[in-house]
Amino acid sequence: MSEIFTEIEINASPKTVWDILVDLEKYKEWNPFIRESRGQAVLGAILTCRPEVIKGRIQTFYPVVTTVVPEKTFAWTGHVVAPWFAEGEHIFEIEPVSKDRIRHVHRQIFTGLISPLMGFGLLSLRTREGFIRMNEALKVLAEKTESQSRPH
Repeated sequence: MSEIFTEIEINASPKTVWDILVDLEKYKEWNPFIRESRGQAVLGAILTCRPEVIKGRIQTFYPVVTTVVPEKTFAWTGHVVAPWFAEGEHIFEIEPVSKDRIRHVHRQIFTGLISPLMGFGLLSLRTREGFIRMNEALKVLAEKTESQSRPH
């Protein structure tokens, strides 16, 4: 087992961040890592996810939604070749810090035969960089959305 872990604090409510994370169809409008995503944030749903791990190379995965806890946790699991070979659980967590501030934890846990290789090396570095870019874009969008929804 290996893990890629990132986090960021966002000045927005859990609801604002949640609504952005589960609106998969809009990923293409703001997400620099998962360039396209289709499906619904419903337990057992099969999604289409197209991350750009290596610049210019977009891959397509069909993960299954495994966790949906509104305003807290959204996760999906997908595999390469077969689950015994390489499986990854992609997890988004929202942790309240204060009334209008959250910590967003964005991580992926790898299991399977080649999982020790997934947490190290160039692929891991590129994936982690992609998570960080996605987190930063999420922060910008959530904070903009939050400021527009507040009464002036």
